[in-house]
Amino acid sequence: MDQPETGGGADAPAAEAFIFVVDGETLAFQSLFLAMSLAQAHRGAAHLRAIAYVSARTVPMLDETVRLVYEAAGVTIAPLPPPGSHWARPYPHGNKILACAAPRDVARTTFLDTDMVVTGRIGGLAPPGDTAVLAVPEGIPSWRGEGRWERAYAHIGQDLPAERVTLVRGRRLRHLPYFNAGFISFPEQPLPGAEGRFGRLWLDMASDFDRNCMVGGKRPWLDQITLPLTLYRHGLAWRALPDIYNYSLSYRDRVLRREGKAKVLHYHRLHFLRGRPVLADLTERLHEALPPRLHAPLDTALALMAGASEAA
Repeated sequence: MDQPETGGGADAPAAEAFIFVVDGETLAFQSLFLAMSLAQAHRGAAHLRAIAYVSARTVPMLDETVRLVYEAAGVTIAPLPPPGSHWARPYPHGNKILACAAPRDVARTTFLDTDMVVTGRIGGLAPPGDTAVLAVPEGIPSWRGEGRWERAYAHIGQDLPAERVTLVRGRRLRHLPYFNAGFISFPEQPLPGAEGRFGRLWLDMASDFDRNCMVGGKRPWLDQITLPLTLYRHGLAWRALPDIYNYSLSYRDRVLRREGKAKVLHYHRLHFLRGRPVLADLTERLHEALPPRLHAPLDTALALMAGASEAA
């Protein structure tokens, strides 16, 4: 099995949380696949918790279908903290940072983008007491430009770091630490010398960078820019995971052998799951969780979602 790239003990509670964000009707229906796949992959693991952070505007959209699937999958609903004055202008991608910053009584949290399905166990990714932040490098250097990273690190009073990661798509370039923010595993205890929990440190860093660093192209990359900045500003341990923990399906013309090893499929839009056995399997599991009268409405909603994603 692939192992993480680089690295960072103390006793800690055993519980772990998987969290995701639901903001809008599309994400509510996407989350059904994620919720059910988490439950399937971690059947019998009572110490693992799944939490959906739902925005205030979306609560009325959580119809009977969504609530019954969440109940069957053991998902708890929690309010998504409002953005308040954190962002210089609206930034929906920042919802994941708000969810990560919310308090939880667990040892470790793993955030997943809602457009993911889990195909293998991801609980216990780090040993008890491990304080490292874990994430998969981005596929390509999506935030770039002359001097941008130099200005970003100057904002936290540092030179560019010496460490490099291998980006996971295309030419697989060696690059400054830069991660896809769709899958992040982090400790919940306040970290030594960091004066707080990782999620809150990331939120403070992203808010400050958004308002006070004069550099271009922050949207939509603000989360991915400020993730490594948070790590280096506070001297946090990190490890780069292989892409089987955040395996992108978009624009892959065929199923590659490596896809069979993936534990987390990041499908982006539902039509990229078509033809893959996991889609049929999860749809069957959703039917099992629902009374027959809700099967047809669910299938109609999923078909409309897949068609809309293909047209996008």
